[in-house]
Amino acid sequence: GAISGMTKALGDPYTIFLPPEEKEQFESDIQGSFSGVGMEIGIRNSQLIVISPLPNTPAKKAGIKAGDRIIKIGDEPAAQLNVFEAAKKIRGQEGTTVMITVLRGVENKQFEFKIIRDNIKIPTIETELLPTNIFVIRLFNFSATAPNLFRGALSDFADSGTDKLIIDLRGNPGGF
Repeated sequence: GAISGMTKALGDPYTIFLPPEEKEQFESDIQGSFSGVGMEIGIRNSQLIVISPLPNTPAKKAGIKAGDRIIKIGDEPAAQLNVFEAAKKIRGQEGTTVMITVLRGVENKQFEFKIIRDNIKIPTIETELLPTNIFVIRLFNFSATAPNLFRGALSDFADSGTDKLIIDLRGNPGGF
């Protein structure tokens, strides 16, 4: 409790103490798969928000959008939850359901999503050579596998025959 209190006193939303259970959850995150709905969440302006729904996941298919502010998980208000507490409530056994209530936009329109949890494989990297001869590397997160995958993508860029490169980090919540 004392260590947790000291880290909260810093006022930095990215500095937290991870008790053993949350540390295990973090380690499973950076390995690249978990059972849940498939969205990155964070705290912005003291509010729990969706950083990005992951491609081809239950969250994305249900209509969750980046910037949605999570106000309830199930019947529980999300206002006092930190990221790890919220993630623990959103995750669960594959095939089970979770209800997530969000506010969207400046008009604060409320949406409720009933989402069936699934095994989520976190996409790390994607490459594409655009018709304009620009090579794009999209890095979705910094997982334990990201450095080797990024090296491979740079090798693909070198072999592509172009000298134009875009590294797209939009929606990347960080990580390892």
